[in-house]
Amino acid sequence: MFAQYSRPQTLDLDQATSLMQQHLPKGSVVSFWQDGELNDSYLAFVMSADGKVVTQRIKKDNLKRSLQAYREITAFHGSVIDYMKETRKTLWRHADGSFEVSASMPAQLTFKDRVMHIESLQAYISDSLLGPIWSNIAEAKSLLISPDSDLALVAFEALTTPNGKRLIEEKDISYTPSLSIWINTHQRQASYNQQQRLSLLALANPDYSQQQSDQKAANSSLPMITQRGQTVQRDQLFWVDLPGTEIEAKRIASIYPDLTLKTGKDASKHWLVEQNQTGTLKQYKQLHFATHGYLDDSDPMQSSLVLSFDQGKAQAYLSAQDIYKLDLQSDLTVLSACNTAANEAKAGVGVVGLPFALYMAGNQSTLMTLWSVDDKVTAAYMQRFYELVKEGVKPAQANSQVKREFITQTKYAGVNIWAPFVYYGI
Repeated sequence: MFAQYSRPQTLDLDQATSLMQQHLPKGSVVSFWQDGELNDSYLAFVMSADGKVVTQRIKKDNLKRSLQAYREITAFHGSVIDYMKETRKTLWRHADGSFEVSASMPAQLTFKDRVMHIESLQAYISDSLLGPIWSNIAEAKSLLISPDSDLALVAFEALTTPNGKRLIEEKDISYTPSLSIWINTHQRQASYNQQQRLSLLALANPDYSQQQSDQKAANSSLPMITQRGQTVQRDQLFWVDLPGTEIEAKRIASIYPDLTLKTGKDASKHWLVEQNQTGTLKQYKQLHFATHGYLDDSDPMQSSLVLSFDQGKAQAYLSAQDIYKLDLQSDLTVLSACNTAANEAKAGVGVVGLPFALYMAGNQSTLMTLWSVDDKVTAAYMQRFYELVKEGVKPAQANSQVKREFITQTKYAGVNIWAPFVYYGI
């Protein structure tokens, strides 16, 4: 698969427009590119289904640090207070309107510049990203977003529109690493549809009991650990069991009785590679991984899904490099761990780590998360998502629908609960 798809074809405007008219008849595509010369500037290319293309420059001083603040606080229930207690950092507003999170008071600011609620920051981000293009996307029923650089870590669904609603309340939203990849994905789907495939393979709650006792314990409430310039390396971490993910998988089994489920010691890299070697793995239409994960921005190809330790540490990590070597023909892979989409994209590239590795292996679409989510919440989200897919709703639309349903339920309405689930693909 790697050789076939390692160089997606150059985007042809007529071809892209034709595909949009076929698959997004009432939609728009928004592609963000970082301006290489201006650190806080992006170019937004908006393409409507009729082929009309509009280019807008998005320029705000210190936008990047505001984006970082928004991402970090959103992951803490959107609560600035909780964020401050956990990180010892404070949210500050500068005279130019931008925001910053810092453990110490930035120069030229006073305590009056502290911000204790996220609403003003959220409005700033929403106005910065949606304001310049809103007139071009207001009538679209769906958005396909291709984010570059830091924007790959933003849940656009949570942004507020000029109408005062969350963007997801007005439009279905999906993502793509690039429009050329989106085109390639549509082209190879036709051949996949001709295959007789197995229903679903799920790996959940791997056995982590065979670890060294001197390894550093990972927070049991976070099924995903993210490495961002920290000193903790992958092999120093101790992975706690995830019994909630087995419950999640069994709920999915009630929807797909014919699924193949591997848990405990059987949820191993060795078994998965063996299935790949025999040609069985590529027979599955859908893949579901409910495991720990490890992300390394310094070396994205070492980002890994953490599987069973039954055959030792070296065989526990299914890295992006390993995934490249798989032969997949899956319509959908769900990474039901946290932060699986959150490798920081390099400017001008837009894709690194696990999501792109899956595409290169032959997977069509991927549902993944931008930050940590409670396993009980994840189980509820996944159950509803698969119910809709089983009913015939397209996965991209199903993901958007679950978000809208969660917003209306008090216990699931928090943006930190539903916003991190992002869908890349068709």
